[in-house]
Amino acid sequence: MDHRAETLFAIYKNGNHLGNERAYNIEEAINKYLIAAGFETLLNDVEFRNQYAAFTAVLSEHYV
Repeated sequence: MDHRAETLFAIYKNGNHLGNERAYNIEEAINKYLIAAGFETLLNDVEFRNQYAAFTAVLSEHYV
């Protein structure tokens, strides 16, 4: 069993905040967001993925 704690990440596309996602790292947070948003088929599209970024949410509830 994995006992690591998930972190809340703020997800951005081209600098615009889209939402938050809990994950163990930035890559997983972006993947989870893209799947939830219906973009699962584009996970391997590097140009598409490069539009997205994630940062640790401030106080685990807000985005910066």
